Amino acid sequence: MNDVLLTPDMLPFPYFMVDRELNILLQTDCVKHKFPIAHNFLELVDASSREKIIDDFTKLDSIHKLELHLHTRKKKAALFEIYIHCQSSNQIHLFCIDKESQMESFQTQVSGLECNFINVTHSLLEEKIMLEQSIEQLQQSVIEHENLATVGKLAASIAHEIRNPLTSVRGFVQLLRPHLLEIGKEHYADVAISELDRANDIIYEFLNTSKPSAPTLEQVSIVSVVEEVMLLCQSESLLNNCYFEYRRPDNDIWLCIDPKQIKQVLLNLIHNAMDAVKESVNRNHGVIMIDIRHLHSRVEIVIADNGSGINQENMQKIFAPFYTTKKKGTGVGLAVCQRIIEDHNGKIDVHSQLGRGTSFTITLPCLTSIN
Repeated sequence: MNDVLLTPDMLPFPYFMVDRELNILLQTDCVKHKFPIAHNFLELVDASSREKIIDDFTKLDSIHKLELHLHTRKKKAALFEIYIHCQSSNQIHLFCIDKESQMESFQTQVSGLECNFINVTHSLLEEKIMLEQSIEQLQQSVIEHENLATVGKLAASIAHEIRNPLTSVRGFVQLLRPHLLEIGKEHYADVAISELDRANDIIYEFLNTSKPSAPTLEQVSIVSVVEEVMLLCQSESLLNNCYFEYRRPDNDIWLCIDPKQIKQVLLNLIHNAMDAVKESVNRNHGVIMIDIRHLHSRVEIVIADNGSGINQENMQKIFAPFYTTKKKGTGVGLAVCQRIIEDHNGKIDVHSQLGRGTSFTITLPCLTSIN
């Protein structure tokens, strides 16, 4: 599915972003077809309405609306309904609806936006899942104290880049909701706002990565956990021309672990194995071998691939936070895995041969509590 981004140019009416002095910072393409060229919004306001807008902007607070006569390219002042949304101390959003001619056209356009709202909702859900996975990884990355400053900068950067556009989109949806209500489609706005709020909650959790959570332990079958992860990865493995070679133990094995965190480790290692296969000469017939071994008081889970392998220089750094050889990697995945396994009183080892493949071995204690 292609992501659908809600942008001002998708709105069926003129939109301006202005500062507190009403200087125009941004405007949609339809503005140039509707209004004469102007650098300040007051240049478009008819003399009969200027006093009203000046008075209103001196007491501007959050969201409200007013009616103004604006000059158009037809050299005639038309009556517009102006929706005003104050996002910050220096950014004000103005949505201009021509009461005389555009309401019918607007409702037609809203119908066309229904599909976009549905796609935006699905897109936000996918982004939410990705952000949740990033949160779980980044919560563990603070194990290296010298990287705490880097984590803080990364968190601030992502929060700034994601939260601000989400706030703008939420404002657009809120302003469109009354018109959706008129045609009985307000539930699309409600769903979009709900998903945006959930995304903001995820970002809030992301900003608290300096407080990694301890494992929530319960007795679970490690065989069931491994098989559930394999099922989740089955379709992706087929798309990447990989197949699983699974060696199941004769008897079930019960461990005292946090199943959510262990699943995170297994998913990360399997995805890494798929990436390694895609980069190797075996990319058309990749194999990911998963072996569960019961060795007295401990269990070993081996995840091996016939991918590109890792050279000795990189082998010394792969568990270091923020170290990665992938173009789009963050370098926190394996550091997170190591932290989780160590929190379970276990260990994770790696063996690799360049051009032949890589093998990760996770060792966990059987039915022991973690202090």
